[in-house]
Amino acid sequence: MNEEGHDEGGVQKEYFQLLTKEIFNPNFAMFLPKNNSRYFWFNGDSLEAPIIFEFVGMLLGLSIYNSIQLDLHFPLLLYKKLLEDDLTRIDYFE
Repeated sequence: MNEEGHDEGGVQKEYFQLLTKEIFNPNFAMFLPKNNSRYFWFNGDSLEAPIIFEFVGMLLGLSIYNSIQLDLHFPLLLYKKLLEDDLTRIDYFE
């Protein structure tokens, strides 16, 4: 309450942007930048419970459902896995 909101597409968009900024913060260590910080990938050494990763997936799904575009970049491999598409050897090294 009584907090000033920045209208860059709505307070809802700002909420998702601030939330994902913290989730994908390298100091939080759930996701790590790969390929010179171009993409994010799961940190295999993260101490977070698997349910927390599911929660992040739900948050990203909510942003898509609400037509909120976030500045997140994942390798093509992740999208192919989600779509159950065939993977090639190149996908693993991209």
